[in-house]
Amino acid sequence: MGKLHSKGSAPYTSISIEQLKNFFGDIGASSLSEFWRGSGLVPDNEFNASVPFYPAEISLEDFYETTNETYVVTVDPGDINEGVSQTFNLTTTNIPNESPLRKVYYRIEGDVEEADFDSPVPDLEDGGYFEVNNNAATFDLNIKADLYSDLGLNPTTGVPTVRHENCIIKLYTDSSLDTALGNSVDGEANFLITDSSKTWYATVENPTASGTYPNQTYEVSASMTGDTFVGDTNADSWKVETGWTPFFRIKAINNEPTDWTVTTVLDTGYGYQGSNTAWRGRQVTITENLGEGVDDDDVLTYNNYNLYNGLSTNSEGTATYQKEYPNIRAKREITFADNLPIGTYTAKIQERGRFQLTETDGPGDPPRVLDTTNEGIHYCVFTTIVTFNVTEAV
Repeated sequence: MGKLHSKGSAPYTSISIEQLKNFFGDIGASSLSEFWRGSGLVPDNEFNASVPFYPAEISLEDFYETTNETYVVTVDPGDINEGVSQTFNLTTTNIPNESPLRKVYYRIEGDVEEADFDSPVPDLEDGGYFEVNNNAATFDLNIKADLYSDLGLNPTTGVPTVRHENCIIKLYTDSSLDTALGNSVDGEANFLITDSSKTWYATVENPTASGTYPNQTYEVSASMTGDTFVGDTNADSWKVETGWTPFFRIKAINNEPTDWTVTTVLDTGYGYQGSNTAWRGRQVTITENLGEGVDDDDVLTYNNYNLYNGLSTNSEGTATYQKEYPNIRAKREITFADNLPIGTYTAKIQERGRFQLTETDGPGDPPRVLDTTNEGIHYCVFTTIVTFNVTEAV
């Protein structure tokens, strides 16, 4: 039905109460006081901006170029998680099936960005339009499951922070999108997008950190004391086992994917960087008391390998690769040179290791890999210390 009389030029075509009654669908006897904007007869939209709300003064002159068309936009299912499709519905009345179809313009607004949507991606600047056919129109948008907490990492804790987003569809009078078409009830609809596809991250369960994020460090240690005498020919007398360090344990089930694998990684850039790969990644500290004249490099034998290369049983790391709470501990049998003079020798061997988590069955493409501090993956220093006393032969 469109619009009531166009005002045109003087003398104007007059408007009667009977015309208002027929145009807006009133039943029974009618009076001008029934036709305030938003009263149930006159639609509350911008095309009827000339008609006042109750209880303002009203006259027939207010009804030139008014419309009996109504516009109601809704969403289904409403509040949703990421990875779900949302349907946008426009229901109208009194819009004829013209050719071309009537366009009703909209824009997607709120906290959302274009990156929040899968194909089709809405134009958040220039908007779009419904094409009304039989007083209805609809379209769908897919909310992207982006696998990341939208606010990124908390700068104090390093833990991902969620951000739920409010999405609004708002109708406009024309393609300029300058003037909203309807009120906040009929002319727009909003829904909450729950930040459900969160960032996968790990946390260290043991040991307690030294320092604060992002510069915290972790260390587990074991120590032992041993002794022998000068000239002892029993090779085992020059070996001391430290026992196991406490476990280095992480929690891997923070916003975890469907499945993943666990591996351990030695920091080969830590400590010794020489040509002997069996020593690479080790940091050795020697202190002596009364062992004057002994070069630090001569206190230990050649075969004090690192924990991870598997070349010798004199060093050992054991890992439990349970996915939820992987953990690792270390022990070492430190072997001293059998020609040491009288003295007390302390050998501290340190190396750094961490876990790497790799997604194997999830929506990530490529699969997500946790192997950096920003994802909660930290190195732990495994420290083994032996204090060794060499005394005079009896």
